[in-house]
Amino acid sequence: MSTNLTQLLIPIFAMVVNVLVHILGYRYLLRGALLKSLLVGFASGFLMITFCESYLFLHGDAGLWETFPLLLVNQAIYFSLWYCYFNFVNMGETARRVRLMRELIEQTEGLTYDELLQKYNAQEMVKRRIGRLLSKSQIIEKDGRFYSGKPTVLFIAKVVIFMKLFVLGKKSEYE
Repeated sequence: MSTNLTQLLIPIFAMVVNVLVHILGYRYLLRGALLKSLLVGFASGFLMITFCESYLFLHGDAGLWETFPLLLVNQAIYFSLWYCYFNFVNMGETARRVRLMRELIEQTEGLTYDELLQKYNAQEMVKRRIGRLLSKSQIIEKDGRFYSGKPTVLFIAKVVIFMKLFVLGKKSEYE
């Protein structure tokens, strides 16, 4: 196989490894820990790129100055693919329209407008999100006030902002 084709396939192969590790991690190893399994999948794909590039460097005729830029480019491609995958997976978990449709499918007798409003009022949604953040120690409550806890969500927010800057050239679509 030519070196150019091999270089093209490396980030795709790493993404396949990522998805497989994510699925196996989510189902069997981390038992439903979505964020942790996504991060473990990302790390496995990232390591796979590094391994593949190292292998090609050690067993090929390309020098370090030719291999290192290819490593950086493949890591950037992989990071972009992972960003798309992360948002695809996350959309199914957080988008209200997707959740609404899932709830309607699960309710064979349907839901009334008032039942939908009860499930999806802003106060209830904030209450659920705060409950989730508290249960995972991502925020803490002291004397009726909320404070930042474990920096997991902050890290994810920074990664998303970085990826938007990298892929879109701006922090949000409203700029």
